Amino acid sequence: MKLLRQPCASSQRGISLVQCLVYLAVLGIIISIGGYTVAKAWDQSRGLAHNTSDIQRTLSIGEHWRTDIRAATGRIRSTTSEENQTVTIPTQAGEVAYEFREGELRRRADKSAPWIPLYETVAASQMETFTQDGVTAWRWEVELKSSYKKVRIRPQFTFIAVPTQRTVQ
Repeated sequence: MKLLRQPCASSQRGISLVQCLVYLAVLGIIISIGGYTVAKAWDQSRGLAHNTSDIQRTLSIGEHWRTDIRAATGRIRSTTSEENQTVTIPTQAGEVAYEFREGELRRRADKSAPWIPLYETVAASQMETFTQDGVTAWRWEVELKSSYKKVRIRPQFTFIAVPTQRTVQ
């Protein structure tokens, strides 16, 4: 006995050309979105790396400033004009000065020494004295410009230092 096979609609399987094109279009969209997401994450990662190096550098400069304030042997002077601010700190080694002018922070170890640039991308800098609970201290508020153009965060820092010797402010 021979069994006859009859063609039936359910026995024909496969995908049509239209279905294949739809699957390829969906795959293309998913790959495009994935590629965009990876590129965006890569860019943000580079920005974060730039920001962390800026933050590390600023913390180092801030600690150096605090060391200079603590080493003051006389009255610390601040001169402010429209264009710049200069803070002069007398120490045993000589007068240390910090200057903020046109977005650049500079330091000079002595009157005869040249200015050394510490930071070239400073948005704002303000060094001022304040008294709290009978203690006179110095506060330095600094805001950085991001060295990486696509970063939306501007790091801001506040450093506080108290001169160790009694100095007349």
